[in-house]
Amino acid sequence: VTDEDGKAVQGIKVKVQEYFENNNVFNIDSVRTDANGKYQLPLILDGFTQKDLNRCKLIVEDTDGAENGEFKNDTINLNGAEAKKIKDGEGWFNGAYEVNVDVKLKKK
Repeated sequence: VTDEDGKAVQGIKVKVQEYFENNNVFNIDSVRTDANGKYQLPLILDGFTQKDLNRCKLIVEDTDGAENGEFKNDTINLNGAEAKKIKDGEGWFNGAYEVNVDVKLKKK
């Protein structure tokens, strides 16, 4: 996560939500960015597929106030994002996937 000038932003809350046809929302997980603006969200779901990813949104929120700068929140639709398989699975576990999403936040 960076600002409009390309500077890494620490302390930003990043979470994934899955949206279903019946308007239910499932909060999958959340983390905070590190000093380099990096984050890693493990998506370990039973039988996770590309179709599931297409129902997901990445929610990016500045929740620490002025501590690391003040930024507008953002929502990124993951529909169409490419999930790269990084580990094979077996049985109910389809494996581990990686999705890279770079986020550029606007200042308030």
